[in-house]
Amino acid sequence: REYLVYKMYNLVTDFSFKVRLVQADYIDSNQKQKTITKYGFLIEHIKALAKRQKCVEVENEKLAQQWMNKDAMALFCVFNYMIGNTDWSVTGLHNIKLLKSKDIAVPEPYPVPYDFDFSGLVDTDYAIPTEGLGTENVRERVYVCKCIEETKMYAALDNVFSHKDDFYSLIRDFEFLDKKNKTSIIKFLDEFFEMEGNERLIKRVFIDGCRQ
Repeated sequence: REYLVYKMYNLVTDFSFKVRLVQADYIDSNQKQKTITKYGFLIEHIKALAKRQKCVEVENEKLAQQWMNKDAMALFCVFNYMIGNTDWSVTGLHNIKLLKSKDIAVPEPYPVPYDFDFSGLVDTDYAIPTEGLGTENVRERVYVCKCIEETKMYAALDNVFSHKDDFYSLIRDFEFLDKKNKTSIIKFLDEFFEMEGNERLIKRVFIDGCRQ
């Protein structure tokens, strides 16, 4: 499930980590346990991503959301709301990397999320809600972003909405998930995509519901 989140984010922005699925054998060096085979994934190194995007990494834990590239931050916020992920913070660099363009004309950093195991879409058995949000489980979506100008938010929403079919195809074609898991993911995404075209709800969540 988490691997698919990375692949989904790849579809909406190049400022995202590439991932590669792997099959790993866990071998007991003491030869007391049988070898266990599990699927996992490798994540692109931040230096490789930075090079690919002609950027450098910013390792500053004192920056705030409002200082990010507005287009990238808006997309970051919409996507994380879609997957039900609140386990991140720009300040403190929690589950987020920052990239700054080498072009001096583009001074604002780009936020790049990672580590989605506490999101509602991934829904691990150990995931717990972020403190202070008043939610009972990670499947409850909460919008936690600072306010961003409306034009940027609507552009980000249009981007994500336009990839609905791509997301669903990615999930349905993924051979390493069973039907039950696929159905669960699609049902969770359906709840988000019901917002499309509902201007009143979109405004309430992303415009009026943002944090000042």
